Amino acid sequence: MIISLSVLVITIIVSGTYALYKAQLSKNIGVNTTTHGLAYYINYVKGADITAATLNPSTSYEGGASSDIEFWKKDDSYDIYGKIELTVNTIGTNLSNSPAIKYAVVNNGNVLKEGSLKGTTSGSKVTILKNLYLEQTKQIYTVYVWLDNSEELGNISNESLSISVDCTASLQKDATAVSYITDLYTNASKTTVTNNNINYNIASSVSLMNDRMGGTTTDLDGGNIRYYGASPNNYIYFNCTSYPSTGCELWRIIGVFDGKLKIIRNTPIGNLAWDQDKNDDSTKTTYDNDWSTATLQKLLNGSYYNGTGTITYYSKLGETTSTLNMTNIGLKNDTTRNMIEKTIWNLGGWNTSEIYSNQIYQYERGTTVYTGRSTTWTGKIALPYPSDYGYAEDFENGINATLNSYDNSSKNWMRATITANSANYGWLLTHNSSNSNNAWYVHYDGDAHEYFPTYDVLGVEPTLYLSSDVNIEGGSGTSSSPYTLS
Repeated sequence: MIISLSVLVITIIVSGTYALYKAQLSKNIGVNTTTHGLAYYINYVKGADITAATLNPSTSYEGGASSDIEFWKKDDSYDIYGKIELTVNTIGTNLSNSPAIKYAVVNNGNVLKEGSLKGTTSGSKVTILKNLYLEQTKQIYTVYVWLDNSEELGNISNESLSISVDCTASLQKDATAVSYITDLYTNASKTTVTNNNINYNIASSVSLMNDRMGGTTTDLDGGNIRYYGASPNNYIYFNCTSYPSTGCELWRIIGVFDGKLKIIRNTPIGNLAWDQDKNDDSTKTTYDNDWSTATLQKLLNGSYYNGTGTITYYSKLGETTSTLNMTNIGLKNDTTRNMIEKTIWNLGGWNTSEIYSNQIYQYERGTTVYTGRSTTWTGKIALPYPSDYGYAEDFENGINATLNSYDNSSKNWMRATITANSANYGWLLTHNSSNSNNAWYVHYDGDAHEYFPTYDVLGVEPTLYLSSDVNIEGGSGTSSSPYTLS
């Protein structure tokens, strides 16, 4: 079959069979004493194959080719989990280099997962849904493949594309990075420590603690799970040339938050201004502490995220400039970019560092802001919170002190990360709520404060949340054997 994909003046001739929505199910489960095949317990209709189609550029997945998969279980005999995967049978080289070929899977009008096929090759397999709890009521999952006209198409004329969709089902969830770290904490013995008169559960054998949402929950295990102490085994390979472990950067796991793994780059990408408007307009030298418009935010979610170009970045401190080769220091590929979850970041501020970890946690998520500032920002890459730094302290063997008194603490792993082993200052995300242009930072001595002007140049450690379906494939979390991802 031949598919003509009309892209402006470019015609993509897609040769071969475009059998887009073929699917198969696992035939046996071998659980407990049952001998039934899994197909006995589920209802499944695979949808019509697309053997010929024309993909016209569109602004959303709804303009693409689609097919419905009906997937649900017959009764409540077992908890059954589904997985939907794309197999790229053939894809042309230039088409593989274009971010315009995208996929999405939709259920009841909700987009469950979307992404790009850029970087895939013939034989690549892309998991678009996993750990899908099968309902007893009929569920329809619509899989789309489409051309996004907001992306750079490149020269994709006369290239081939053949994709199939595979569905599988099992009685066990695929292990995710979130479940792996959560299980480390859950299965370890706990003791209770006190900081600022608040009790916390810690699992010292794995250097994990529960923050109780800044002490606001009565359940000692009802909050976020965080790594703490001087040297936890929380190293992880990220931003790899090829996963799981080729050409990777060393990052560290902050913890598990709202079903996502939060990680921070282990070394700074450079010393940069938090905000300096000359980066947006060469005639301006103004600056402020509004993260939603900050030039550092635009850099992290622009040229750094895209991993292309060499840019000049300004600070007002002596009008210094930094030359940043984003091809070298930015994100390397779409595989990495697709692992990052767009997240709501809290932008609540506070005006003094004479404050404990639980208190700044609550202010970060509150509504105390400088006049006109937003309380949240939605995006992919930001900076660590002051509470992230505060809760990285070992409350059992470290200090019971406010953030401005963390001087010379050797019981906080994040100090080395943010300060480049005490050689630097490092930026934090939160702003000073009583001042228009000061933001929080970590001093090389280890204390955290709220009063550095945003035009100044401090270390920048990108911080982000991984998608909930990212897996830990190997490694032990040590610096010599970091966790690897798939």
